[in-house]
Amino acid sequence: MRLTFILTFSIFITLISCTKSIYTKQEKVSFFTIFGYVDDDLKEILILIGNAWAKVSELYFWEITKSVYPSQILQEKDKILSKSHNSRLAEYKRDKLLTINKIGRTAIPLEDMIFVKGGTFQMGSENNTNEKPVHTVTVGSFFIGRFEVTIKTFNEFINESNYKTDAEKGNGSYIYTSGSWVKRKDINWRHNALGELRPSEAFDYPVIHVSWNDAVAYCNWLSKRHGYQPVYKVNGDSVTADWTANGYRLPTEAEWEFAARSRDSNDKWAGTSSKADISSYVNFCDVDCVFSWRSESLKDGYPYASPVGKFLANSIGLHDMSGNVWEWCWDRYDRHYYQSSPEDNPTGPIKGSTRVLRGGSWHDSPDNLFCTMRINYGQEVRNGVIGFRLARNAE
Repeated sequence: MRLTFILTFSIFITLISCTKSIYTKQEKVSFFTIFGYVDDDLKEILILIGNAWAKVSELYFWEITKSVYPSQILQEKDKILSKSHNSRLAEYKRDKLLTINKIGRTAIPLEDMIFVKGGTFQMGSENNTNEKPVHTVTVGSFFIGRFEVTIKTFNEFINESNYKTDAEKGNGSYIYTSGSWVKRKDINWRHNALGELRPSEAFDYPVIHVSWNDAVAYCNWLSKRHGYQPVYKVNGDSVTADWTANGYRLPTEAEWEFAARSRDSNDKWAGTSSKADISSYVNFCDVDCVFSWRSESLKDGYPYASPVGKFLANSIGLHDMSGNVWEWCWDRYDRHYYQSSPEDNPTGPIKGSTRVLRGGSWHDSPDNLFCTMRINYGQEVRNGVIGFRLARNAE
């Protein structure tokens, strides 16, 4: 009832304020005639003031209503957004919307997910065999995480679901120690790349030591937690995706590259094509890195992984798409897939024993962090350089 009142009052204020709806070219209006003749210059000024007030009042009542009645806003969001005063306000509302599930838990704010308007781009490169040929791909609109999934949110998943990761069920994960990567049975998502337990104040780091299976389980848990339809159906080692579901999922490889390249740019790294600038955008193997391929002349401030969001975002607002940790994608891997990939919304080969990862990590040199770079691992693999980020359908 109160929600209806606020929305009605907001619409009323907007209608009163917007003189375009009162003053027409046919001069069939009552507003100006009620108060007597007004010259043309003053009419134009009143129109501008009215339009500005309409936008401000709509935004004001939106923010009040969103904070007081978030669950109702979620239920009626399509209707509300369609009545927005203009497209930019509708986009602001969409991007700032907080969703609440039926039992009142706060979902990931949509300001922590970026809306990526669909489009067509040239996918791939001539750099490596598995990135050829460059080919035309069209993807639909989608949401993608502004940041990589953190230890904080993964910890909530474990605590609520009692899920055991592949590292915990199996023989641990790989850490870097004594000059090499070594698998240790006691290592899991709670540890950093050196095998040290993360303190609670470091929970803003990306979660690592997680497999593709673990990422899928997290997606389904979060979907259920927020009242969405789970995307994945898991039957033993077999996982199928319902692409019509509105829940959280891993991005497809095409979506990931489209987002990393800011939709239509040709940036080598997410946010820049200048190697001199990558220290501001990318966490890579810099001068402080322990590996022999480190970049002696560049310094990004972190010898290993960094907390999420410490580097500049690309032009659509995504952080750490290049570097920090490798990110699982949905797709199965085939080095020749680009030769026969469908043009519209490709989701990868039907068969394959490994899954695609994108983005590179703190462990890699800049030349292995291009937006087009792709590698693959078995879906049970986990180590100190692999994490993931979320996506959701937008249509």
